[in-house]
Amino acid sequence: MALTVLGIDISKKDFYVSLLTESRGTKPKKFTNNTQGLESLQNWLKQPG
Repeated sequence: MALTVLGIDISKKDFYVSLLTESRGTKPKKFTNNTQGLESLQNWLKQPG
């Protein structure tokens, strides 16, 4: 089973995430802290490796 870790740092305007997987290392990304930003995060997480 592959280990995947998602770290999230939330502020009023934006939130930053860092995705760590066994296959691709750390992949940082910034999103706007609103509904559209959360939907963008969801779509980003669905993308293949």
